Amino acid sequence: MLESNSDVLVDNGDGTFTHTAVDGTQLTFDANTVSYTNNNDGTYTFTNDNGESLTVDIINEVATDIQNQGDVYTEIINLLESNSDVLVDNGDGTFTHTTVDGTEVTFDTNTTTFIYNDNGTYTFTNENGDTLTLEYLANNGITKNEDTFQLGGDLIQPTTITTTATNTLAIEGLQEGESPGNDIVVMDAQGILKKVKAAMPKFFYMPSILVPTSPDQVPAGETYGEIDLYQKYQEQFGGTGSVPLVTNSSNAGNTLPVLPATELNYYVTWYDTSVFSDVSISDTGVLNYSVDGSSEVTESSFMNIVFEVK
Repeated sequence: MLESNSDVLVDNGDGTFTHTAVDGTQLTFDANTVSYTNNNDGTYTFTNDNGESLTVDIINEVATDIQNQGDVYTEIINLLESNSDVLVDNGDGTFTHTTVDGTEVTFDTNTTTFIYNDNGTYTFTNENGDTLTLEYLANNGITKNEDTFQLGGDLIQPTTITTTATNTLAIEGLQEGESPGNDIVVMDAQGILKKVKAAMPKFFYMPSILVPTSPDQVPAGETYGEIDLYQKYQEQFGGTGSVPLVTNSSNAGNTLPVLPATELNYYVTWYDTSVFSDVSISDTGVLNYSVDGSSEVTESSFMNIVFEVK
């Protein structure tokens, strides 16, 4: 093809050369009277006795034909297409492969079967009996339950859910609760969610009690110089003490919230130092104190006791 679309220079064997152009025009040069020079760039220059010269540029002519998508270009494309394999999708699960020499082979992808195993996995088997099982796994707040994936599970890495003014996050169907039996969710400065006790103040005063200053003031079963502050709080707020809890009629049967002893810190913020000494409180809320026997007890002989919610 390249030869049929290029100039041809033939050595006639008698000292002459015949040049045939692409369009068939022929010109014979007598080497005995014509000299030629190889220009080493794909061109040749022929010069006769009269000093007339002719330069033949074979490479440039071929390149120009390709750029212009002429006969040389067309022949090259035909040559490439006729020497390439072809793969055709037959639209029925089969594919036909045709080689350059015309040999056709049809592949049937329907020969592979698969089975759902009812546990979230699939097993694929080809016609040779080879099997491949695919299993879908879930983690980080997603749980696989047989053939379904459900929201819920352990987080295995720090996880962020980003919302916008348009793409908000809402939870519907929440049940009503009671304070402080339920906690509430708050967000810290870093946007991390935490739970805190619902509607509980950070501290509150110990309900009023008598602090005995003599042994004859100590209730039966208790020890002089020792008061279980938490027990007194639990009895009064929970309505289990010797004095009944009184509330409004529409709230009858309800009590005040009582926190566990381990969720409280205990403070004595003030006491009459002329009467009381050696004042201390245990982690469980037991107050110990001593009374100066020679001191004079007055209306100022009391203590301020505060409970702090941890």
